[in-house]
Order: sequence, then C-alpha cells, then structure tokens
Amino acid sequence: MDTGSEMQFSSKNSEISTLKASLETVVSAHYPAMMGHIAVRLVACPAVCAEALNLLTRLVFLTVSKQKNLLEM
Repeated sequence: MDTGSEMQFSSKNSEISTLKASLETVVSAHYPAMMGHIAVRLVACPAVCAEALNLLTRLVFLTVSKQKNLLEM
C-alpha cells in the first residue's frame, strides 16, 4: 500500500519522468499534431481498496494454510 514515504515519492517521480519521456518520443514520432496537448501528472490517490485487499490477503493465507494442513494429514 502507498504509505507516502519520501523514498516512494522519489521513485514515483522517476517513473513518471520515464513515462513522460517515452510518451513524448512516441507522440513526436507518430502523432506530431498532438505535441503539447498531452499532460502527464502525478496525483495523490487514496487507498480506496486497502481494507478489501487486506481482507483478501488474509483469506488467501487461510486457504493456503488449510490446504497445507489437509495435505499433511
């Protein structure tokens, strides 16, 4: 989950820079009329599904544990 740490922010900025450079290269080569009309921004996004993901993670762990117990019998 996104904790908003400084290291993650730096990593995300690096990823956005790479994506932006790649997108600019493709657009300039194949869609020159679109140059200057596309914006790439890093925006905060709340962890809407964090609770559901945590629940699913626990369910998967329980299922794997039960399967191992059955195999050991």
